[in-house]
Amino acid sequence: MKKTTYLTSLILMFMALHSFGQCFVDRHDSSDHSSWESCSPSSNPNPARGTGHWIMYDLGSTYALGQFHFWNYNYPGETNKGMQNIIIDYGINTSSWQGGINHTVSEAIASSFYEGEVGPQLNGAEARYVLITIEENYGGDCFGFSEMRIGIYEDPCDQLTLNKHEIPVLSGLYHAEQVLNAEGLINATSDVLFQSENEINLDPGFESKQGAVFEARIEDCPNGN
Repeated sequence: MKKTTYLTSLILMFMALHSFGQCFVDRHDSSDHSSWESCSPSSNPNPARGTGHWIMYDLGSTYALGQFHFWNYNYPGETNKGMQNIIIDYGINTSSWQGGINHTVSEAIASSFYEGEVGPQLNGAEARYVLITIEENYGGDCFGFSEMRIGIYEDPCDQLTLNKHEIPVLSGLYHAEQVLNAEGLINATSDVLFQSENEINLDPGFESKQGAVFEARIEDCPNGN
């Protein structure tokens, strides 16, 4: 095993403003030194998953979880180690797991231009522990990935006016009761929904890259607030 299958901390990417000019903060290098991999199966912390390849994160405290983003194993010639079919479990403790979310991650492109891809949105599920079980990879002898980011969930229905000028705008739903203004950048791997009950302004400088999933709707907040 190249790196331990148990990590005691995870750097959370909060849904906050990014420094202006960082247009490609999602890009990941193609070094094997910035990846996690497991070459020997072991007993899973969730008994329902049996023995296999897994990684468990202890976030250090309980958080309302939001959007996942995955960067698969990106080392040239070894992208087949990357996870393909995974199960995401989460819990406030390690004796009671929730989730059981099945998800498929695409194989990485072995490039420093690699920006990963959007994963599931947990919509505020509370957890301290996140468990990723890799059921299948792309044919490699070991199982791994480069990085995972979890956003902190924010209620999309509690703002009258919202300005989204981030570079990049992270994946998610952004809602305003009155007016939503945007002049930010949506990267090719992102999935973004702008929603306002009255007005959406895409100001000069706004850009949605080819490949992004982007929608703008004049609708009430989906939570009914």
